[in-house]
Amino acid sequence: MSDIRDVVELIDRLYCAAYGECQWSDPLNRLCDLTGARAATLEYHDVMAGAHLYSETTRLDQSLMPVYVDDFAHRNPRVAHLKTTRERIAFDHCFMSEGEMDRDPFYADFLKPQGLRYFVSVDSSLFDQRVKGAIAIQFGGAVRGANHSGIEFMTLLASQFDRALGVFWRNHALELDPDHLDKQLATFSLTPAERRLARAVAAGERLPVYARRTGISVNTAYTHYARVKDKLDCSNRNELVSRLIRI
Repeated sequence: MSDIRDVVELIDRLYCAAYGECQWSDPLNRLCDLTGARAATLEYHDVMAGAHLYSETTRLDQSLMPVYVDDFAHRNPRVAHLKTTRERIAFDHCFMSEGEMDRDPFYADFLKPQGLRYFVSVDSSLFDQRVKGAIAIQFGGAVRGANHSGIEFMTLLASQFDRALGVFWRNHALELDPDHLDKQLATFSLTPAERRLARAVAAGERLPVYARRTGISVNTAYTHYARVKDKLDCSNRNELVSRLIRI
């Protein structure tokens, strides 16, 4: 087991990446160092549509990532397991036997040429009723069977990984889908004008500044603001900003 100082340092790097203060390669590389993994990955999938949304990798051949996204992500049995399971920890033997791995195209045609076979991942909670993320460590197949030390390590930090995955998704969902907040606000029956003002409030813009920028009167801006608070059941600006961030 790693020294407690190493674990604390990893958690710090994890949240640093989740908040966009450093690259994901930083905690992923450190995760490899602490577990002896050959590679580590971060992924998000729309489990309802079966679509790959986002990924980061370290210590893998980056030229193979387009091949993975285009040809293997939809055939990856690990992604299928991500869609159906509610368990936090996943590894190959949760859903496949050794013989099935030998015959599976993802294992045989994508992983094997890279000297990889097994994984252990922390699978996130469900975001936006459709998105799940995972942080995984990847191992070779020199010794066949589950990597029990890797499972123990990932289990120990599962709650931290899950929270970091949630923070990163909330902070970056707007970048991955620019219309995300607008779509969510529409479900609360906000008009287009009210949604535009709500997005400005979420970004920290003050109402007089917003009114000047958009060419509307301050009174109109405050009218839209009052309607937004009412529809989102918020009594003041702090409540509204917190609600918008959660959305």
